[in-house]
Amino acid sequence: MSDNRYYLAGVGRALRFLELIGDHENGLTLKQATDRLGLDTTSAFRLARTLETDGYLQRDEHGVYKLGSAALNLGVAYLDSLDLRRTSLPRLGALLEPPVDFASLAALSGRRAVIIERLERQAAAAIPGHAGWSFSLHSTSLGKALLAYLPVETAHEWLTSMPLPKLTPATLTTPDELQEELARIRADGCAYNIGESRPNALAVAAPVFNHLGHVVAAINASGYAPELTEDALRGPIRQKVLDAAAALSRDLGYRNSGMTTVGR
Repeated sequence: MSDNRYYLAGVGRALRFLELIGDHENGLTLKQATDRLGLDTTSAFRLARTLETDGYLQRDEHGVYKLGSAALNLGVAYLDSLDLRRTSLPRLGALLEPPVDFASLAALSGRRAVIIERLERQAAAAIPGHAGWSFSLHSTSLGKALLAYLPVETAHEWLTSMPLPKLTPATLTTPDELQEELARIRADGCAYNIGESRPNALAVAAPVFNHLGHVVAAINASGYAPELTEDALRGPIRQKVLDAAAALSRDLGYRNSGMTTVGR
């Protein structure tokens, strides 16, 4: 049982008030908040006015309260303190079940992608890549997942100006092919590598969003044929990667606001 000797009830009520307002995007009137929290009108009024004075709440001309800039600043400070690499570890670990050999997190670095974190099963065959390793965008699931959520004009400019080497017979090497692939990725929510970087390498990746709705990374699961099959990749493994990406996005404060661009 927790020790409540030092608990300040007034502070607790203020925090619950802020949490309640934060859970209602369109705000609440004082009466609505009072009814939900079970506070008396006088206490609720004084609490709301104190929070408004200090900038944690704002009130419009209709008496509707919403979170204020001071509350936003606290949230941003918390989100800025998150270590993406550390935060990703449990999500990556959840992907490491046979036949998946590797689970990786990558972000953009210039016009290449860079591995932020990679976990692997013991005795897995070596796939190039470690934390800090950079690679081309056009031939990998992680790279294509990041490319797909760039502004369309930026993606087009990159694809028409950067090298697109053909690493295997399956590698897409023309801007038109890749533009079609990126549109499919945006529609499906995930990117595949079916032997495009190495002949028998398979992978599926999904984007990771931050609290602003920007894509800040991509997460994937990968392995080798024949242990890893395309059917498994497009079925249960795809869903696990989508779930891991969604969970990591929530960890970073994403609320599915509909904004889908790569953050800078």
